Amino acid sequence: MQMCSKCGTEQLDGSFFCAECGESLGASPEPKKSTASLHQRVRERLQQAPPEPPSQPLKPNCEIDFVVLRTGRRLMLAMNKELLVGRCDKTQGIYPDIDLEPDGGYDAGISRQHALLTLENGTCVVRDLESTNGTLVNGRPVLPHQAVPVSDGDKLTFGDLTLLVEFGEKP
Repeated sequence: MQMCSKCGTEQLDGSFFCAECGESLGASPEPKKSTASLHQRVRERLQQAPPEPPSQPLKPNCEIDFVVLRTGRRLMLAMNKELLVGRCDKTQGIYPDIDLEPDGGYDAGISRQHALLTLENGTCVVRDLESTNGTLVNGRPVLPHQAVPVSDGDKLTFGDLTLLVEFGEKP
């Protein structure tokens, strides 16, 4: 175990950041996929063309289903507001609409406040909230705070977790 120098809580060996306060814990003694290597992948993918916008506009309160490919868990949500993607942190009062902690979010590099999904002019868009391990739409990177359209059937990757997006209308 290692101790966080900021808040003093014990953290698992090999952790990069404190699970309680987010403080950097320094280099990992084990060779694991690092944030730097993930950022290098993002830089390489920046050369690719941006994703195409969806073909037909979405209505407010449309239903969006997210299927976590690793676990098969399905989340069905109405797109009537912003949807925060991340990990729950009761200590800091963070309760994301799409909580990926039950799907191994911590180990998959999901930030507490990782990304935001909103409905803008009939289009669902995702914005990365300066997450440590990035957001991808169909393998293409989302730059911090950049609105990237999301279409039915797209794959959203947060850190190392991928979700399949399915749109549907609420009755």
